[in-house]
Amino acid sequence: MEPSDSTRESVQSAPKTPPASHSSSSLDPSGASSQPIPQTTPSKGGTSTRITGYINRDDLKRDLREEMKGMDHPFDQAAVDKLLNEVKSSYEIDQYLSATELYDNDWTAVPTDVETPGPEPVGENRIYKPLCNIFNDILGYFNLSDTRCAHVTSSSVKHEDGDAIRGRPDLLVVGRGSQFRCQGWGKGWRSCVSFIDGKQDKDVALIAESKVDWEDQFGKYARHQPTRIFLYTIIFTEKRFRLYRYDRCGILYSDWLNYRESGANLLVRAILLVSSSCASAIGFDDTVTVRGDNKHVFRMKKEVLPVTTTTDGLSAEKEELVTNTKDSASPLQKKTEDVELTEVNFRWSSFSLIGRATTCWTVIDNATGETRILKQQYVNVNRTPEHEILGQVQGIKGVVKVYFAQRIGKDISQTRQGSTPEGFHDRFLYRLVLEEYGDPIYRVTDFSLLLKALRDAIKAHQEAYCDRKILHRDISIRNILYAKDPNNLREGEALGNLIDFELGIRIDRTSSCHMTDFQTGTRAFHSVGILEAAVNNLSYVLNYIDDLQAFLWVLVWILDLYDPTPDESDESLRKRFQGSAQAAFDQKDVFLHRCTKGTVSIKSRYPHPVVLELILNLGSFFAKKMEDPRPTTPDQLVQEARDVAPGDYKEVLDHFQTAIDKLPKAPPIQLRPVHEVLKDSDLPLLLLNLGSFFMSKRTVPRPTTPDGLLREARDMAPKDYQKVLDHFATAIDKLPKAPPIKLRPVHEVLKDSDLPLQTSKQKAKSKKSSSKIGTGSHLQTSSLASSSSSYIPPTISAPESSPPRKKARTEQGRAA
Repeated sequence: MEPSDSTRESVQSAPKTPPASHSSSSLDPSGASSQPIPQTTPSKGGTSTRITGYINRDDLKRDLREEMKGMDHPFDQAAVDKLLNEVKSSYEIDQYLSATELYDNDWTAVPTDVETPGPEPVGENRIYKPLCNIFNDILGYFNLSDTRCAHVTSSSVKHEDGDAIRGRPDLLVVGRGSQFRCQGWGKGWRSCVSFIDGKQDKDVALIAESKVDWEDQFGKYARHQPTRIFLYTIIFTEKRFRLYRYDRCGILYSDWLNYRESGANLLVRAILLVSSSCASAIGFDDTVTVRGDNKHVFRMKKEVLPVTTTTDGLSAEKEELVTNTKDSASPLQKKTEDVELTEVNFRWSSFSLIGRATTCWTVIDNATGETRILKQQYVNVNRTPEHEILGQVQGIKGVVKVYFAQRIGKDISQTRQGSTPEGFHDRFLYRLVLEEYGDPIYRVTDFSLLLKALRDAIKAHQEAYCDRKILHRDISIRNILYAKDPNNLREGEALGNLIDFELGIRIDRTSSCHMTDFQTGTRAFHSVGILEAAVNNLSYVLNYIDDLQAFLWVLVWILDLYDPTPDESDESLRKRFQGSAQAAFDQKDVFLHRCTKGTVSIKSRYPHPVVLELILNLGSFFAKKMEDPRPTTPDQLVQEARDVAPGDYKEVLDHFQTAIDKLPKAPPIQLRPVHEVLKDSDLPLLLLNLGSFFMSKRTVPRPTTPDGLLREARDMAPKDYQKVLDHFATAIDKLPKAPPIKLRPVHEVLKDSDLPLQTSKQKAKSKKSSSKIGTGSHLQTSSLASSSSSYIPPTISAPESSPPRKKARTEQGRAA
C-alpha cells in the first residue's frame, strides 16, 4: 500500500545556478587524473527506444521481449501467501463457498476437460464465461459490485492514448471511482482494474516458450496504465492459476496454484486481491484522482522557504551534485505547501513497461492559473534525479526551467514484500513541474524557424557542456521544443529549448550506475559510435560529439518526414533509424561517408541548394570526427570540453548560421504542410495494416475439401475477421482527434465518371424535349434499365446480339 502524505518526500526547486558545493574535486589535476572514465550504463532495447507508435504486432512483441529480458522472476511464495491471506479471513471465505450456488465441493460450471467435442468449441474459451460468472458472484457477495465488474472481452479493447495496436485479454475487470478516466462499465483501458487470460492446462507443460508468450501478451496490456505503480493479473487454466505482478522494475510470477475442490479458497482470494476496492493495494497512486470530465488531478508538495540544501538519499551517484557537509547529515525540518495541478491535455508517453516509463501532461496550477508541464517517471534509486541535474544548468538560455519536483511514495522494492532478486534495479515514482514551451521541433511550420531553433538548442547544449560540465545524452525530436511565442521570447527562453535531462551526467564524475541500471534513450538519433558499440556489445563513453551528431539526425528525420515527393521505392530512413542497432548503424555510417563524397544519392535526396550544403557540411564534419581519438579519463574529458569542444561547436553553429543567412535569397523550400504530416502519421495506418495483413494471407495454404472449408470457417476465419475489424476500429477511434480529411465534392467526382449528374440547364432542356416527344423519356429509362440488366460477366462468351446492344446504350448515353 502507498503511504500517507506525511511520509512522502518533497524535493526543493532547482536553483538558477548550481551551488558552488556541487563542483567536483575531480577538476583538480591532482584528483582523478589517473582514474579511467566511469563505465557508461549499459544500453537496453525496448519500447522506450522507439520514437513513433507501433503499427506492427511483431515489432511490439520484439521490443517488449527485449524490454522484459532478465526482468521476470519468481514471486516469493511467502509473499504470495501473505497477499492472499490478507484479503479476507478464512471464516469469510468459507462462508462464501457455503453460500454460493457456483461451488459444491468444486466449481460446478468450470469444465475440467476443454478438449472433448461438445456444443461449445474446444479450447480454453470454454472457461471464460464460467470464470467471469465466478468473478462477478464473488464481487457481489463481498459488496464490491458497485465499483468492480468483470467482462468477457469478445472484441479488442480500445487504446485511447496508445499506438495503433489493440489488444484483447480474455477477461477484463473494470472499475468505477476517482482513479478511473471512464466511469461506465465499458471495456476500456481507462477503467481497467485487472485483466485475465485463459489457457489450456496442457500448455503449462510448454513452460519455457508459453511463459514468455504469456508475459508478452500481458505486457501489451500493462503498458497502457500510466498512473499505476504496479498491477496484479492472473492466468487461468481449467485446473490452476498463476498470479502475476507487473511493475516498473519487472515481472513477478507465482507457482501454479490448484483452485479445484479444496483449493477453491485460493481462487476466491486471488479474485479479491486483483479486484480490491483499495486503490493503493492494486497499484494506483493515491495522489492522483480523476475529475468528472476525465482529467487527472495531481496533488504534490512543494518546498518553500526557508530552504537549506540537504542530502535526501535519492542517489548514490550524487557526490558532485549534493552538498557534502556535516550540516547535511542533520538537515533542518523542511517546510512544504500543497500544490494541486489539473490536467489540460495528455502530451506524450513512452508507454514502456519497465524502466523510466516517462509520461507528460500539460497541467494548470489550480492556485495560480499558470500552465506547466508535468513530467512523471520511475527513477532508479542510484541515479541522480532530473531536478538536480537541471539545477546545474539553470540560467542557461534555451534550457528548460524547473519549478519543483517530488518523490512519491515508497521504493518499489518496499511494495514487493521481499520479492527482490539479486541485481534488482529499484525505482521510485517521481514527478517534475517544468515551464511550458511550444510544440516539439518536428512540428514544422517555418523552415527558417526550424534551423534557428536547432541553432539555439545547440548553443544551450554548448554552454551546458563546456561551462557547466553537463552532457545531455538524449537529443531527439521530442526533447527540443520551440518557444511558446517565437516573436515574444520570455526571459531565459530561446527559439529552440532543450528539455529531458534525465539521462544527463557530469563529465567529471568518478562513478556511474553501470552495475545497477540500464540506459535506453532514443535509438533513432543515436550516433554512429553508440550504434557500433551496441552492435559489437562494447562499452562506450559518450561525449559532446555524440550529442551534436544527434542534432544532425534530428534534422534528417524531419526532412524525411516532410519530403513533399518521397521516393516510394526507397525504404524510409526513419524506419531504419529506429530499427535494430545494426540497421541503424549501417544506414548512418553510409550516410556520413556519402556526405564526404557528395554522392548522387545525397544530392537527389536534398535537391535544395541550402539544405544540401548544410547536410553535406554536417555529415562531412561528423565523418571526420569519427577518426579522432577519444578521452579515456575524466580529466581528459574536462580538458576536451575546455580546449577542443568550443571549436567544434563553432563549426557546427557556423554551418547552421550560413544556411539561415542564405534562406531569404534562396528559392522557397518545398515541405509538406504540417497538418498533412501529422494526418499521415495516423490515417494511412489503415491501408498499411490491411495491405500487410492480406500480403501475409497469400502464403497461407487454402482448403481443398468442404471439411477443410468448414474447419477454416470455425477456427481461422473469426480471428482474421477480428484483425480486419480491429484495423477499421483503430482508424475510426483516431478520426475525431485527427485533422479533417479533405475529399472532393460528390458532384465533382460524378462529373468525371461515366454517368455525370445533370446540371439545371440540362434538366430544363431534358424536360422541354420530353414534352415534345411524349413518352420518349419513359422509353429512354426503360432502355437503360434493360441495357443494365443485360450485363454479361467477362468469363462468359457474349452472344452475337451484344455489339448492337452496346452501341444502343452508347447512343443513349450521348443523348442523355
